[in-house]
Amino acid sequence: MPELGEIKYGREIGKLSSPSNQFIWVKCLDCGNPKWAKLLHGKPESNRCMECSGKLRRGSLNGNWKGGRYISSHGYVKLLIPEHPHADSKGYVYEHRILMEKKEGRILSSDELVHHKNENGMDNTEGNLKLEDGIAWHKVDHRGRKDLRIPNEPNPLIECPCGCGNKFLKYDNHNRPRKYYKGGHAIRVKYVKIKEYKKEKFKEVISCACGCGILINKYDKYGRIRKFISGHNGRLQNK
Repeated sequence: MPELGEIKYGREIGKLSSPSNQFIWVKCLDCGNPKWAKLLHGKPESNRCMECSGKLRRGSLNGNWKGGRYISSHGYVKLLIPEHPHADSKGYVYEHRILMEKKEGRILSSDELVHHKNENGMDNTEGNLKLEDGIAWHKVDHRGRKDLRIPNEPNPLIECPCGCGNKFLKYDNHNRPRKYYKGGHAIRVKYVKIKEYKKEKFKEVISCACGCGILINKYDKYGRIRKFISGHNGRLQNK
């Protein structure tokens, strides 16, 4: 072990990044552990070890200290609470979770989520926060469609409205509502409606325009409008 005050070059002690610089063996002022410190103008560059120097740059001792509150890259406010059980590696916790814990009077579990009703992650007012039981309910609040199946909602069998008699589950595998049985049954309903419409439409009758008084169907079998009974259009011209 080197003696206190002993000076050596970097290449002699394995400091390959500074082989020609001189280093002195000193004790840390805080923890007392010895270390090699670079000599600058005959004095040690630092009298503290790396760990103790880092402690002096944490929290309010750091020049960039902003009160232990900052906005994350995801747009959420985080607070410095290192003793919190859900704090990250740097000791920060989301502010909206802390506010919800104060409201509920307990620590939230990792499965519980806090939803921002207006989807503004920086708006942590009490009326804008909603406690969710899990990720499934949280996804429901962020859906654009409101007709999708919600968690634990029953998925009953319903009958196809086209009249075929087939039954199927109300929601598909993606929780989307179904109206008709697969295989073109929606088109079948549309075709039936058109057929019924045409059937009622073709029942309409009018009097022949020549004045003979004979009633005729207003539309022919192709859906074209009729004005005269066959051969009567010449009568109107002769008049």
